[in-house]
Amino acid sequence: MIGSHGEYREVKNYLIEKEGLTESKENAFVLITADGVQVDILPFGDIESDGSVSVAGTGMTSIRVDGMKEVFQSGTELVDLEEGKPFKVATMTGIALLKFIAYDDRPERRQKDARDIGNILIHFFTLHEDLIYDFHNDLFGEQERQLENIAAIVLGREMRKIIGENIGLLARLEKILSSNIGNAAGSPVCTVDNRRDW
Repeated sequence: MIGSHGEYREVKNYLIEKEGLTESKENAFVLITADGVQVDILPFGDIESDGSVSVAGTGMTSIRVDGMKEVFQSGTELVDLEEGKPFKVATMTGIALLKFIAYDDRPERRQKDARDIGNILIHFFTLHEDLIYDFHNDLFGEQERQLENIAAIVLGREMRKIIGENIGLLARLEKILSSNIGNAAGSPVCTVDNRRDW
């Protein structure tokens, strides 16, 4: 959540000068650690213009940031690091929402996001049993459902909570989901680990 281009440059400069990261030549939003790990530094908030952010640099200099503000506001939780400093981290649901959007933006280049979504769906029930049993027990009714299908419904309900009143983002997510469900056999989201039984 950044208020200006100047704040964004300050964050990047700190990471470069104090933490030893280097800039990517292919993507102005990526910094690279000493051991070669790419770190996305994606600004959003007041720096946005019509859901996009453009920055100075080389390579990719413009991105869509749909969903970032909503996940920051409603799809994060505080995690205490070893140093005792709380750190705001996206929830599994928030990550899934952002991955759906990223995949939709550039499906030809974001196949890993599609696979990640599929893996989230496979493991969501196990990772969120308490949430499902405590707040979504209506899904265990007369109609018998596979646990992965229950998990997918709960994930959708929880993403809807994050989206809140953003009607445009809700419509976009519904379109993404309808497209993948309608073409389940050909969808990378629905065919993780060669599974086509969704």
